[in-house]
Amino acid sequence: GSEIFIGGISRDTAEDDLKELCAPCGEIYEVRLLKDRESGENKGYAFVTFTNKDCAEKAIETLNESELKGKKLRFSHSQSKHRIFIGNVPKNWDKEDLEKSLADKGPGIESIELLKDPQNPSRNRGFAFAEYYNHACAEN
Repeated sequence: GSEIFIGGISRDTAEDDLKELCAPCGEIYEVRLLKDRESGENKGYAFVTFTNKDCAEKAIETLNESELKGKKLRFSHSQSKHRIFIGNVPKNWDKEDLEKSLADKGPGIESIELLKDPQNPSRNRGFAFAEYYNHACAEN
C-alpha cells in the first residue's frame, strides 16, 4: 500500500519534522503522529501515507535506520491493508460516481476520500482513498 509505519520516534518530534524527512521520497497525502490522550506527547510512532505505492517503497528503502533528533527510526509497511489508493479517477467524477463504481466491484466500503483540485473545486485531483471493512474486502 501507500501507507508506511515509522517507529522509534523521539517524544519531541512533530508531524512537520516527519513530513520534511519523508518529502524527498514523493508527494505526501497525510502524516499521522499518534499521541497520548492524557499527556499530549507522541507515542513514538507514526503513519505516513504517500499518494502512491512507489513513494512509500522509496521511503522504506532509503529512510529505514535513519536518525532524527538522535533516535534511529524504523520504516516498514503499515499493517493496515484496509485502506487502498485509487488512481486514474476521471477528474469530472464526484464522490457518488466513485462510490457507485466501487460498489459494483464488491462489498465492504466504509468511507471514500476523493481529493478536490485546489484550483478547480468542481473537479477532483484524479485519485482517492477507500477504506474497507476488512482486508478481504479491500483485496477485491
